[in-house]
Parts: sequence; structure tokens; C-alpha cells
Amino acid sequence: MGEDAYSDQQQMFDLMHEMRTRIITGPACDWDRVLGTILFGDTLDREIEEVRTVKHLWTASGIVPLPKIDRGQTAE
Repeated sequence: MGEDAYSDQQQMFDLMHEMRTRIITGPACDWDRVLGTILFGDTLDREIEEVRTVKHLWTASGIVPLPKIDRGQTAE
């Protein structure tokens, strides 16, 4: 998928979340060997199957969500 697949940054993040949701909820995923996953700030504000992503990972799979808290370089 190239940059022409989305019109702006918000649509790009929406498409990325759809992909992550398919991975997390897909039958091919075996979570038995996964202890945790790093979540970006945008992902923390989203839902999977009408449940906050963080809660869904913990309750459905026992995965420890690890938030990635950085915003790059910002002015002081």
C-alpha cells in the first residue's frame, strides 16, 4: 500500500488501526508466547470490538500493553 492509499495522516492512522485489529483478533495469532506489546499513543485512544485497545489486549489475550510515550522533538 503506497502513500496514495490515504488522503491525510488521520486516514493513515485509521488504516493502520484496522490492520492491527485484524492481527490482534485474527485466528492465526497465537498469543501463548507473547508477554507484551508496545502501543503508540494513537492506539491507546482506539477500540477493538468496542473495547479500549489496552483492555482488550489484557482481557482477551493476557497481553501486557506497554504504552510508548514520546512525541518526538517538541518545543519547550
